[in-house]
Amino acid sequence: MIWDTRLLTAHIEEISVEGEVLDIAWSSDGLLIAARSLYHGERIKTRVRVWNTAAKSWILEVDDTDGKDLLFDAANSHCLYTSAGTFDMRSGDRVESAHPVEVPSQSEGDYSLNDDLSWITYQGKNLIFLPLEYRSHIWLSSGATVAIGCPSGQVMILSFSKDGPELP
Repeated sequence: MIWDTRLLTAHIEEISVEGEVLDIAWSSDGLLIAARSLYHGERIKTRVRVWNTAAKSWILEVDDTDGKDLLFDAANSHCLYTSAGTFDMRSGDRVESAHPVEVPSQSEGDYSLNDDLSWITYQGKNLIFLPLEYRSHIWLSSGATVAIGCPSGQVMILSFSKDGPELP
């Protein structure tokens, strides 16, 4: 990916989930990102992995069941709801917990993707053109960070300046 670095500063991190990305979710504090992927082991199944963006490591891996739920609790960012159960990210243990009623928005902040998924935008203005291999309907933004679940099995995390880019 190429852009004019005089106008835009972004930190890019790619993490491999080892299978086609089906869904992603942010914790409310922005420190954790969960990814559900299609895993090809002895048999095809879905798997949920949780990445700690500060520690740069996977902190949880669990086989998923039906692949319907994947979201963090808005009030308790350490609680992840999946189809396989609710997990406490501090211990990795399955816990008893009520399912949240409120589902978070796909885009929370000034950064987003445009309607045809070909551009990362800032306040509705095209910012970064995405090559085909990075375009996906599986994406989230939180504050100045955008995460895209790519068909290649990568989750690309782009962190931008909170002050916004210097657009011409």
